[in-house]
Amino acid sequence: MSWHDNFTAKGSFRGAAFVMRTDDLEFGRRLQVHEYPLRDKPYAEDLGRKARRFTIEVFVAGPDYLADRDDLIAAIEKPGQGPLVHPYFGTLQVSIVSARKRESTRSGGMASFTLTCIEASDLPLPTAQRNTKPYVEKGAWPVIDKRVVMLRMQNGTSKSPFCPRLSRR
Repeated sequence: MSWHDNFTAKGSFRGAAFVMRTDDLEFGRRLQVHEYPLRDKPYAEDLGRKARRFTIEVFVAGPDYLADRDDLIAAIEKPGQGPLVHPYFGTLQVSIVSARKRESTRSGGMASFTLTCIEASDLPLPTAQRNTKPYVEKGAWPVIDKRVVMLRMQNGTSKSPFCPRLSRR
């Protein structure tokens, strides 16, 4: 059995069906290249796996292609990530980075799309945190002042009824 016997070019994004023509996958590592004076070779710092970026060319065709085209456009324009059923990679969570549509009178009854998708993360976005430094400093100063008074009493530089060394004088 060849790969062609098991392959189906049908896919979908958020339930809007299409047929895939071509697939292009960009992948690799995230590198920060450091170049130093008086050194001939750079240092490449590996910052992890690069986000996979898919560019797929798909089309919708048939007697009711206008409804299928509009469904796919609506699915693409919804905010947030969504499920992409990819003919090669199965179901993936992706965000659509960009999309282009082409229709021609030469090939009537069909709309072609070029979709650029990036894999979506399950991780929550970073959230803003309140700056607690002023509150900590405000609460710390009374403690610091008391400690300074205690140190002065222990060293005999402050008169206090609680300081035995000063009471004997």
